[in-house]
Amino acid sequence: MTRHLFRFGIALTVVLLLLPVTTPAVERHQRGYRADGTGWELGAGLGWAHNSFHEINDYYLDRVAIPIGIFNKNLDDGFTGYIELGCKVAPQVTVFVGYNYLKSDIERYDNFNIGDYDGNEVIARAKTTLRGSISAPYLKMKVNLMASKPTLFVTFGGALCYGTAEIRTRFPEDFIIIPGEPYRYTASGNGLFGTVGVAVPLSRHIDFISELGYRDFRTDDLKDENERYWLVDAPNPTRMSLSTEGVYLHGGLSIGF
Repeated sequence: MTRHLFRFGIALTVVLLLLPVTTPAVERHQRGYRADGTGWELGAGLGWAHNSFHEINDYYLDRVAIPIGIFNKNLDDGFTGYIELGCKVAPQVTVFVGYNYLKSDIERYDNFNIGDYDGNEVIARAKTTLRGSISAPYLKMKVNLMASKPTLFVTFGGALCYGTAEIRTRFPEDFIIIPGEPYRYTASGNGLFGTVGVAVPLSRHIDFISELGYRDFRTDDLKDENERYWLVDAPNPTRMSLSTEGVYLHGGLSIGF
């Protein structure tokens, strides 16, 4: 945990040190940007992410689950979404606090013969899902680079990461879903991220935001509710984590007020 706090502290320090940065072009842009607002900005968006959970892919899936047919592919591309609130702290700089959620999952289907409520044998299709997800509250800084719209900007930030890995089997019986007891593991950590993006005005106070980013999120080893590690023998006992790094693409809206 000390290592994770150190990394987050570095990100926070960099954000604070860069606040005084200024350029004449950006100042001209900011003086005319939402001039009648209060300097606050609310944003939200969704997108695609390459969530490369390396240890789960390399050890559990590639060496155990895929060879014996539990799953047939790696835990990679997935969903990402965010919501954030920002305040302009300098003519060219907005600092945001926000929440990011990312997840990837893979599924497998199997047919089973089971009895229904009347004692008849029916074929039920069970779904087994492996999901990796991270909830990440974050602090970031955005710097506008252009004096005219559409506006080019860059961001840099740090996040606290709370990850969950879960394997669950669900058995449908008629119209009732019977959930199997999941194997659930959790871990915490932190990470860094940066983006380059463009803001396209839709109205006086609303912009469409598109961002291409790269993140590096690291977590501790995964444990279950009894503090037991998720160990995979492949070929030696190896602890799993939800550390992930990769590119992502966000699209969303920003509202100034």
